[in-house]
Formats: sequence, structure tokens, C-alpha cells
Amino acid sequence: MSPKTAILLLTAFVLATLVVSEEHEEVVPGVPVLRRFARANPPASGTCGNTFGPKCGDCRTLLSCLGSDPPANKENCAEKNPKTPYCVGSVCSATPDKNDQTCQEPAAKFRCTAEGYFPNPNSCSSYFICPDKGATAVAYICPPNFIYKSKLRGCGVKSNAMDCVTVDCSKTPNQFGVYKSDPAYYYFCLSNKNEKETVLMRCTDEVNGQYDEKVGKCTFQCTKEGNFVDVTDCTSYYTCYKVGGVFQVAKVKCPAGYAFDAGKQMCVKKSCTPLVTTQAPATTTVPASTTVPASSTAPTGPPTNTPTSSPTPPSSSTTSTDTD
Repeated sequence: MSPKTAILLLTAFVLATLVVSEEHEEVVPGVPVLRRFARANPPASGTCGNTFGPKCGDCRTLLSCLGSDPPANKENCAEKNPKTPYCVGSVCSATPDKNDQTCQEPAAKFRCTAEGYFPNPNSCSSYFICPDKGATAVAYICPPNFIYKSKLRGCGVKSNAMDCVTVDCSKTPNQFGVYKSDPAYYYFCLSNKNEKETVLMRCTDEVNGQYDEKVGKCTFQCTKEGNFVDVTDCTSYYTCYKVGGVFQVAKVKCPAGYAFDAGKQMCVKKSCTPLVTTQAPATTTVPASTTVPASSTAPTGPPTNTPTSSPTPPSSSTTSTDTD
């Protein structure tokens, strides 16, 4: 192989590596924040020994054991199910083992407004997992030079200072605001004589919902053309299309007894269960829906009562629509 050929191959390999690195960002889970008085050298975790079956590797990790080490599988209980973040005995549990001091942490100073993952509004390098609304949050911290990335539900590499976003309530007491790093989250700066707190909330649709400060509620935002199920009503969907290069969105209602099928991109006769069954803290209103014929394919353009080859955009369509 000539030196020139070797250089070209090396250059191609480096460029390919850079592309893969950009497209597949490294994501790692955070580490639980435990009590300061916990033992400095807790018992070794992640070992099965001669055990067959499930076993707790530590107070938050469930192992699948096949009689030897290493374990066949390791699962973080909180990430498997936020409602059961602790490992007790050989199962994930909603409450920790009271006799295990390494697993007892102080109540995180964070208000759980819903189940699931929440960024720390005061620190970009940590996050919380809430087992349920009103429950005690479990705090996690990212490794050095990593920050929490909500869309990835894990810790990603911090590229620059602009990646770190926190909330400053000093200038906006008792006001709502959008979380700049991920507009699917929003906050309220609670301030009175007795307490000051940044209360973080999340739009019901974490993927397509964004908090709109102008209207004070979460709205469905189109990022690409297509049809997307309403996460709170599986018999409805949102259709996103462009008019003059600008995204428009309208909500469409399936006929009675029908539900939207994302794979088939149409309303089909079946029963369904909404992806989200609990309501977000902030209430919203939804504009009038359009009903489509049961046999028709969900349109990728503006909805009409009778599908046509060249539908006319409804005058009420906007770039966003209210969603819970």
C-alpha cells in the first residue's frame, strides 16, 4: 500500500468516526445521591456468587444471576420503573430497605409534579426521577464534564458553556417560564415570606409538546410533516403539513369505535389505551376537531371531511395547537 493510499484511508476512517460520534452521542446514567453518612466503603455490589435467579446487587440495582459472575444482566430499578426505584431482597420496590443505611437518602428538595424524569432547574449536572406525583424524588448526579440531557434521559458530554442551562428566579418571582434547554418543561418561581422554590412541570406530550409563554400553556409543535397520535386521546391525532414553507397543525378525531394507528397512519376499528392517562399540572383547551372517514388514510395535509387530491387548508389552522 502506497503512503498516499494509507493517508486517504486514514482520513476516511477519522471522518467516519467523527460522523458516528456526532450521530450517536455518548449517554451514561447518573449516580444516585446518597446520604453523606453512608459507609465510605459499602459492600461490593454487582456480584452473584453461586446465586441462581434475581438478586439485588445494591439498593438500586437488580441482577440476573446464573450461578457465577459476572451477572447475566444488570438493571437500574428506577430506570426500569420510576415507581419502584429501590431493590429489596430480589425485587424492585417502591420503598427502600429501612435496615440498609447505604440506601437511605434525605428527601430531595424537589417537588414531583408528575411521574418520570425531571432536570434539576438549579444544576445542569443532575436530575430527578419521580416515582409518582407528590412522591419523594430520587436525585441523580452526572459524572464530571457531563450534563443531563432530558430528551436522552441520561447524561451527555458537555460540549461548551452554553450547554448548561439553569433557572434564575431572582428576577421573575411568582411567574411561569419555559425551561430553555427543553421547552417540554416549564417552571413557576414560587416566592413568599416562608419559602422560595422553583417548581418544575412537564408537558403531557414530552416529544411534541412545548410550553408557550405567550399563551401560558403547552401546545403541540410540528417539527416534521406527518401524523402524530394525541398521547391523551388515542382516538385523535395531529396532522402536520406545510403551507408556504410554514408548518401548520390541526387535530383530527376518528369516528366512534375507531382509533388512530401510527403504523398504518389511519383510523382503524379497534379499542385503545392513551399513552398518558394523567393530566399535566396546567390545564389547556383544545380547538374543535375534524372527523375523518373510518376507511380513509390519515392525511398528511390539512384535514377535510371528505378526502380530496388537493385539499384546501382550513382557515383556523395555526403553527401550533393546544395540548395537555
